[in-house]
Amino acid sequence: MCREALATDLGIEPQAETVALIDQLRAEPSVIRNNLPSVSAVDGLIGRRESIDTITRCLVDPACRLVSLVGIGGIGKTSVAIAAARRIAIPAWIIHEHPFADGVYLIELHQSPAIDPRMNEADAGDRLMAAIAQALEIPSSDRGNQLDQIVSFLQSRRLLLVLDDVDEAGGAETVIAGILGNAPRVTVVTTSQSALGLADEWTIELAMLPVPTTAQEAETTPASQLLLHAARQAGVVVSESDWPDIVQICRLVGGMPLALTIAASALIAMSPADVARELAHGTALFETVATPHGRATIRSAFNAAIDGLAQPQRDSLPRLAVFPTTFDRAAAIAVGLTFPDLLALSRRSLLERDAHGRYALHPLVRRLAVERLVERPDVERDARSLHAAHFAAFTNQVAPSIDRSDDAPATIARDLANIQAAWDWSVETSNLQQLQQLFDGLDAWSRRAGLYDDWYRRIERAISRLRGHSDDPARAALLTRLFAGAADICVWQGDPERGLAHIADARKITEQGGSFEVEALLSLIEGRLLRFHRSSAISASDALQQARVLASVSRQPQVEARSLLELSYSAYDSEDYRLSTTYLQRAARLYHMLNDRHALARTTLQQARLHEVTGAFAAAQTEFEQSLRIATLLGDRSVEAFSLLELGIIHDVALGRHADADDYFDQASEIAQLTGDPHLDGNIQRARGRNAMRVGMFDHARRHFDHALDRAIDVRNDRAIGHSFACLAQLALAAGDRDTAIDRAQQALQIARDTGRQHAQATLQLVLGGAHEQHGDGISALSAYAQSLALAELLAIPHIACDALTGIANVSLSNDSFDLAGRVARQVADHLLQRRLAGCEEPGRNILVTYRALTSTGDQLASEVLRAGALLISQRAARLPAQQGRRYVAAYADRATILRHYQPITGDGECAGHGSSLPTSALIVDANSD
Repeated sequence: MCREALATDLGIEPQAETVALIDQLRAEPSVIRNNLPSVSAVDGLIGRRESIDTITRCLVDPACRLVSLVGIGGIGKTSVAIAAARRIAIPAWIIHEHPFADGVYLIELHQSPAIDPRMNEADAGDRLMAAIAQALEIPSSDRGNQLDQIVSFLQSRRLLLVLDDVDEAGGAETVIAGILGNAPRVTVVTTSQSALGLADEWTIELAMLPVPTTAQEAETTPASQLLLHAARQAGVVVSESDWPDIVQICRLVGGMPLALTIAASALIAMSPADVARELAHGTALFETVATPHGRATIRSAFNAAIDGLAQPQRDSLPRLAVFPTTFDRAAAIAVGLTFPDLLALSRRSLLERDAHGRYALHPLVRRLAVERLVERPDVERDARSLHAAHFAAFTNQVAPSIDRSDDAPATIARDLANIQAAWDWSVETSNLQQLQQLFDGLDAWSRRAGLYDDWYRRIERAISRLRGHSDDPARAALLTRLFAGAADICVWQGDPERGLAHIADARKITEQGGSFEVEALLSLIEGRLLRFHRSSAISASDALQQARVLASVSRQPQVEARSLLELSYSAYDSEDYRLSTTYLQRAARLYHMLNDRHALARTTLQQARLHEVTGAFAAAQTEFEQSLRIATLLGDRSVEAFSLLELGIIHDVALGRHADADDYFDQASEIAQLTGDPHLDGNIQRARGRNAMRVGMFDHARRHFDHALDRAIDVRNDRAIGHSFACLAQLALAAGDRDTAIDRAQQALQIARDTGRQHAQATLQLVLGGAHEQHGDGISALSAYAQSLALAELLAIPHIACDALTGIANVSLSNDSFDLAGRVARQVADHLLQRRLAGCEEPGRNILVTYRALTSTGDQLASEVLRAGALLISQRAARLPAQQGRRYVAAYADRATILRHYQPITGDGECAGHGSSLPTSALIVDANSD
């Protein structure tokens, strides 16, 4: 048709090249002559598409004559090389002349006769040439050199030779160089554990398959995809509940395809959890072949690579087993290796190097290295001692900058496992100097990262090892520091009594030769512990004041600053917010002088808490967000968690963004689970419960409050117990259970009085007032509200005052004291219109009581209160998912009543133009039907 068009329209015939191209396109795609296995034999090339594409691009590049695909045995080199060769052998996509028109051939060295260990290089080369001749069907001849015969055969041919496992044949370099030098149209692909080192060699290193880090990645990450694929081929059913173990298997084998295939075959008889345990601690799977007719095991694959090393590198490899994680070149040299050793191990794919220049042994190579190290106790002791000395010096150098530098925490984090291993070895060998060098850095980092339990166990082992020999001054000084460190951790573990026992042990050691420096530190930690000890608020303040004075006298600004910050916390606990602010400002000045960025997160957090408790929620939110940014940057998990918790509380009580609050609580909860901090967990549970209560999820709230109470009882913290009882009292009041509300409130009130907590007393008087109202006891209710108002005004807490005024207005309405109710309601209206009832316990009650009180006196402000209140309720409901939004309105009758009252005023049933996206009519109808 095209030819006819050209002839008719232009009077010309197509060119010869065009005709040839059309003929080629019309022809059925042919397959270049080859001896490659079928597709099914190279199935399962999961995660290797990029490597196959790279090899293919190299092979069609005329400048490339030799491609070496290198990697450890069992990594899949043969399968990848064959897959790339098969793509080349099907030339449908090659329009021009095929570069390997005469054939693509696979030469498998492992299938040719085995090499005798006594065979010299020339004889081994003969084995390779025999394999090539056999695959290419080159006629044998007794005359002349065999390599010359092969070259003569290849000289005029366009061939691709895939030489698999050239490690099996010594002298391969000579043979390959001879072919490439004399057969210009032949290209060679080799697979081996290391590059050949020939000129113009293009080396492609095949890496392990990427490993999933979470169960959610099990179906999308190549290593787990291969494992699941192989398991399904074997008829094994793997459920989603097994995915965490599947991830663990992939991690333990480091993404090695051979090991993944072996693990998949083991799933026929074992559960994924059992396979993971066997890989972690057993040896059976190291000796297992992948298929019934297979020859490679995990052990044989890695041993082959190790045995191929020169003797110095074989001797140095076990030393790397002392590194539990990645390491840099300086650390490797410190334990006895040289740069040539690292180079040789990397070339054999036994050592991996990441983008940051850090090295790591493959997990399975490390298992074998550990076995070899244990067999040589003298080498093991030397390597571990050198390792500990290196990281002790390293930690001692970095520790002073942890609080002042952004880089220092990350530096510690990178080598944390190495530093911990150095500590453990120093404890085992009672190396006092190294323990002293390691302590400050490990202590600061472990507390910042929330690794309380792990660090406490390490300190306990050190104390057990060193105790009983305190007559040595150096040992006594270290033991004192260890006891102090253990005591400090007990604050986070919620066990002040055990911490105080550690302080007593430390003081026994320092009785004879104590110093102001040591006593300042012990008094500081003692004060922290007493803050959480029953009825010890005064003692805590005394101890902290002593620490501050001693630190000042002994010129320890860091300890003095910490003492001032703890005094701020102590004053906050006692609800003396002005004194707390004074101490905080003094601490902040000292920390600024010290350039301690880590402490900046804590002082900012404390300033935010002081703003929050006095109702300055906007300022508090800004500062909580700032403390969160700093803590996240510096890796301070404790401050990060408390910042998240407080931001959740702000979004709940001040902004009414209850879904956002839950998100913050979820993040804080993850950290609480990591750190095991019972105080943090209890605080989160109470905050979750209050948020659930406000959206009408009373059952959820009760579970959270009960959990928080259990936590508080576990750690014997009276304040937390009282706070939990208060929450349960508020819940009972919201649910209409007057008797339980009074019972719980009175329990909490007694604790608040015993501990001198006026803020808590003000809140609990509100609960008692509400319960008395439900019972119809207006006099008792008015008395409770008046006491709450007096305390709120004394403490300058506007939202508690607003709730108390609401109660007084409601009782006044019940007693027909309309003038009083109206005057009081105007104050509540100001809080609504100016602060949107931020911090108030139940906005529906505040709005409805204020509206009714103002209406009773004919105050025109009533309509504005109702409009603003309906807008506030509908906006808060609209920010929740639809069902929760309906529950938010339905759970509290006052909220639905407000929206019903407001409907006739708007005339359209919507808060249109006021930022609400949910019609009030829908809220009211659904609320009534729920």
